[in-house]
Amino acid sequence: KIRENYILVIAGGKGWYYDEIFKLVEQRGLSNDIIFTGYLPGEDVAPIYSAASLFVFPSFYEGFGLPILEAMNCGVPVVTSDTSSLPEIGGKAVLYFNPNDKNEMMEKIKEVLSSDDLRKRMIRDGHIRASLFSWDNAAKDVLKIINSIKC
Repeated sequence: KIRENYILVIAGGKGWYYDEIFKLVEQRGLSNDIIFTGYLPGEDVAPIYSAASLFVFPSFYEGFGLPILEAMNCGVPVVTSDTSSLPEIGGKAVLYFNPNDKNEMMEKIKEVLSSDDLRKRMIRDGHIRASLFSWDNAAKDVLKIINSIKC
């Protein structure tokens, strides 16, 4: 059974078509069920992630995918697009969907929210996966590349 008392929190600055989205939320009577935070300063990001039951990231293109690492590091299961760098970043700790398929996205969300065992596994695996990414590791990798170049 899926838990039914969720509030959708959409964080970040206003993007494309935001007027239409705000109007649609109002027209459908969803103003109490959807929160638009607007831009969040850095110190507010971790508490938002930590309070979430699930982080959904429907992106068409990401150069790296830092938001899914942030969410995993905060102990939140992640459902995200199967595009660009996201599968490389999330590995097996994340569930993926085609961002052009809203039904597939919905099914992945339902899958996580209806299974405590899956949520626990994703939280555990997400922490492990996020720990593989650090600035120290990135610096060491860059240094290896620089040192391998013979001029």
